[in-house]
Amino acid sequence: EHPQIAGALADRFAVARLAASRPPPVADTELAGLIDARDELNADIDELRLRRDDMSADAYRSELLGKMLELARLEDAIETREGELAGRD
Repeated sequence: EHPQIAGALADRFAVARLAASRPPPVADTELAGLIDARDELNADIDELRLRRDDMSADAYRSELLGKMLELARLEDAIETREGELAGRD
């Protein structure tokens, strides 16, 4: 009926990001740098999830927590910068 991903490792299925699906370039260099850093960090998190079985539970949680906190800081910085840019209009 509908395609499904099933099995023990179904939650670890990674989908490639295609160049055609990228958003248009950002004119503000500071915002562009923050977005690039966020994209790199998301890729690091995806890679970490794929390595989960090779790590102890504590090491995985610790590394994931650090990356998620960094991601939250980046998201906050992106929102702040977008607000600053919107205020210029």
